[in-house]
Amino acid sequence: MMVSTIVICFMALLSYSSYNYISYQEVIRQHKFFYLFGLSLAIVSNLLWLYGVKSLNNKVHIFWLGITFDVIVTATSILIPVIFFDLRFNKVIWLGIGLILIGLFVIKEFGLEKA
Repeated sequence: MMVSTIVICFMALLSYSSYNYISYQEVIRQHKFFYLFGLSLAIVSNLLWLYGVKSLNNKVHIFWLGITFDVIVTATSILIPVIFFDLRFNKVIWLGIGLILIGLFVIKEFGLEKA
């Protein structure tokens, strides 16, 4: 099961990276099939999530899959514009990244409890 979860996360990384990449491409945004392509990537991403949830079938593992997907979405949203489109971080973005890292630390340290 671990290999398929890693594959799901890697495919989600590719899917969300592509989704962010096309969002910044002027030529692609103006193309008549922009919505179709974007919707296709969104469907693939959501199917990956659903497949992961169904295959894990464990509340704690689903929780960590969710955290992993959140990290993937956040990282691609921050890094794709910086890597491919020459955008730079300002002070507010650094503050946001710091808050994200603090949030992940809090989640990891004080994680799940049985209700």
